[in-house]
Amino acid sequence: MGTLYAAIILAGGSARRLGGQDKPAITVGGIPLVDRVRAACAHAARVVVVGPERQGGPVAALAAGLRLLDADGSAAPQPQAAAQAARQDPGHTAAAQAGTHPEGSGPGVGAVALLAADLPLLTTGALDALAGALPDHDGALYIDGQGRHQLLCGMWWIEVLRERLAGVDPDGMPLRRLVAGLRIAELADPAEPWFDCDTPEQLAEAERRLRA
Repeated sequence: MGTLYAAIILAGGSARRLGGQDKPAITVGGIPLVDRVRAACAHAARVVVVGPERQGGPVAALAAGLRLLDADGSAAPQPQAAAQAARQDPGHTAAAQAGTHPEGSGPGVGAVALLAADLPLLTTGALDALAGALPDHDGALYIDGQGRHQLLCGMWWIEVLRERLAGVDPDGMPLRRLVAGLRIAELADPAEPWFDCDTPEQLAEAERRLRA
């Protein structure tokens, strides 16, 4: 069994290049974008969606999402030694947790996927690949054809994020600054699970790919 993870889907943003529409609700292939991302999180122990009312940018939304996970125990703090063991041997830790809690509801997950709400090509397999890349790293991200980190299509150890968020004001903080210097596993995938939809042209391209 792989790393047990939760997921935070960021559904904010103004979608100016889409005429100010509610982007997560835009349908691609007849399904709202946010519902496609939610479906890709089928293996997540818990999924929270941080909506547009959460102002302050992606780091503030991430902090809000972690608070939601904390509120129901999904991201219960682990002792430092246990957190380190989870990073090095996530399969053992996940198996122990799954033995205590039914799949899909178990608290104490060690990792969290941080995802944009407009990723129509994201799949469950793509998220499982991120989870599989986490051992010996602080996080795992997809990269595009130019090697650029796709920061809203990745997965992180929750304790690492907590350490970075401690004592900082998340409002307006760039996500790239929050994770700077961390050990990141980089994944490339020709299917482009990180492909997002900021323009009408990208929405049309997503429709085309899903029909292919």
